[in-house]
Amino acid sequence: ARSEEVALTAAQIVELRRIVTDESSYAWYSEWKNGVKEAKLCGPNYGVLFVFRGGKETVSVALCFQCDQIGVFRGEGNNPASTNEESDIDPAVSLLVKLVKEVFPHDQELQKLNPQRPSVPPPVQR
Repeated sequence: ARSEEVALTAAQIVELRRIVTDESSYAWYSEWKNGVKEAKLCGPNYGVLFVFRGGKETVSVALCFQCDQIGVFRGEGNNPASTNEESDIDPAVSLLVKLVKEVFPHDQELQKLNPQRPSVPPPVQR
């Protein structure tokens, strides 16, 4: 179900920008380690969407709290262009849960999120 649209405060924008631009917010499973590559076997089901508009460009930050992934997209409409191929945000999930609960205080589903949980089992080794 779609929640209400909410304008972020300046402080919330700064916090979201800090989280998504900090390299430590992401788990980098793309590297081979000892002949093993780790990956999550789920596809994101985005439940939160932040849309930023500036000039002629729109950038959307989509969050999935089922598998703790983020997608960043440019453009609007039916065919936005992905800029990052979903990334794993396990290290930053507690910060993002705290932020979305603050931004959407009336969304019952988001308020149920536990920021201190491991949301999914550890990545599967291939």
